[in-house]
Amino acid sequence: MLENLYTGLFGTAFFGIGLTLLAFKIGLMINQKTKMVIFNPLLIAIIIVIAFLAATGISYDTYKVGGSMIQFLLTPATIALAVPLYRQLEVLKKNFKAIICAILSGAIACSITMFVLAKVFRLPPEIYYGLTSKSVTLAIALGITSELGGIAGVTCVGVVVSGIIGAAFVSVFSKVFKITNPIALGLSVGNASHAIGTSRAIQLDDLVGAMGSLAIVIAGVLTVVIAPIMAGLYV
Repeated sequence: MLENLYTGLFGTAFFGIGLTLLAFKIGLMINQKTKMVIFNPLLIAIIIVIAFLAATGISYDTYKVGGSMIQFLLTPATIALAVPLYRQLEVLKKNFKAIICAILSGAIACSITMFVLAKVFRLPPEIYYGLTSKSVTLAIALGITSELGGIAGVTCVGVVVSGIIGAAFVSVFSKVFKITNPIALGLSVGNASHAIGTSRAIQLDDLVGAMGSLAIVIAGVLTVVIAPIMAGLYV
């Protein structure tokens, strides 16, 4: 009887979807109440889901039945970020060379930094391969990790953490480093913290969000080329 109840409550896709949406809603409420950047809704939702699964003993595989459907929406959500970019096409045309150079520099800097840190901390190759694409959107990062033979779970953690840091502290970083140009700010956010950071950038300014969307796409393509080269050097 209890086994049937367990299967009926937690063994369906509705459980994973419902838990994810409820956790994110709680995260939004806490964020709106506190107005503090550290209480990022996504971060809070992740903590709630992990705590609930650990407390109840429900396996990740059970949760993933529905949770993976939320993940499926990641790609179309990323593509939807092209809307603010389309609205800023004229700005893109006027600053095309500078924008491309900035994104290329950012992609190379992210790859080299991760390579150096991995060497310093002597990370196993499979861990490094999982982290080498941490600064691009998850849909692209998982593909790179799969090709390199890295650990997908490490990639997910790296992408989420870098995204949350970018989303939570974009305003702080812009003030500290005195980044007042919306194009520069958007490119830096999109390059370093992909879709999660860009979703926050859109709330700040349409132009910042548009440049972040552009950086996501181009940095992702560049990383597909750069990551295997850096991985080949990691011996």
